[in-house]
Amino acid sequence: MKRVLYIFRFVAFLTVISLVGKVIFMLYNAGERCTLANIWDVLWVGLPLDLSVSAFLTLPVWIATAFSLRYTNMRLRAILSAYLILAVLFVVLVTAGDIVMYHHWKFKLDASIFNYMSSPGSAGASASAVYIVTCLSSAFIAIVGCIVIAIRMTPKCIMEDGEGINRTNFLATGALLVFTIFGITGRRIAEASVFEFNPIVLNHAAVNTSAHMLHSFWIYLQAPDKQVRSMRDAECDELMNGLYPEQMDDITDTLLATTRPNVLTIQLESFGASFVETLGGAKGVTPELCRWMAQGVNFTNAWIS
Repeated sequence: MKRVLYIFRFVAFLTVISLVGKVIFMLYNAGERCTLANIWDVLWVGLPLDLSVSAFLTLPVWIATAFSLRYTNMRLRAILSAYLILAVLFVVLVTAGDIVMYHHWKFKLDASIFNYMSSPGSAGASASAVYIVTCLSSAFIAIVGCIVIAIRMTPKCIMEDGEGINRTNFLATGALLVFTIFGITGRRIAEASVFEFNPIVLNHAAVNTSAHMLHSFWIYLQAPDKQVRSMRDAECDELMNGLYPEQMDDITDTLLATTRPNVLTIQLESFGASFVETLGGAKGVTPELCRWMAQGVNFTNAWIS
């Protein structure tokens, strides 16, 4: 029975980390738009995947603990310590990184972070040293605290007999872990797979950050130069081909003054509408941009995937 309780405690521990991380994520990134009702709904929608990820990360713990059925004097804590450190480090670090980076990027932390690791010095380009030190210190404290809890909750050894009902219960626990991993996960791994809430930040909060990172990293490993592609090239081409007419000569319906315009697309990063007078922002900050907007087409709502 001690083995079964330990496995359930570890699953619950990892799930609590995810749930607490989601609450902090919403409070930090949604602000006043985050209510108690929203928090409850988001946690409930994301709970199945949270449990699946926790069960997945607990599976190696269950395998190691299973050997104690045969070797009752096995030093379980010493054997599992390295894995516990790595598992908790991954979950807490990814969760904390997602909370902080979403505030600037507005998308879930994924494998695209590896593209920035070649120039770590640029991390301070858009954040003060105090902010970076505060975030790193908070993450360090959370990581150390969770690692200590994970190791201390692991028995040094389990002297309990591994025969009879104990073995049956423990094997049933393993079957339950496998069912939790594959039976209730669903397909809500990507940030675009949850769309119940408004604002969109709540949809992103419902997605398990660890699962999202692992999923995107798997895609990254398959094709490092196309990690942002979520579908095969042939499927993408088939969808895109139907968006454009084959002949351009007969097109007369246009928003512009000519059917053959020169197109210039302007995309500004970290530049809000509060600085653009045409969009109701401050006056005199972007006179040239406002002049261009008056002569062209202004898209006030754009999406990319």
